[in-house]
Amino acid sequence: MARTNNDQSRIAFEMEIANQLQAKAIKGTESYARAPKKLPK
Repeated sequence: MARTNNDQSRIAFEMEIANQLQAKAIKGTESYARAPKKLPK
């Protein structure tokens, strides 16, 4: 899960991590798909 005030950066970062995991046959899901609201800092 990435924490940033920039939603586009968060989405891009999490998509890349999930894609890299999935390429290695590891189940990975972007946190914004599961927890769309930002967590408090």
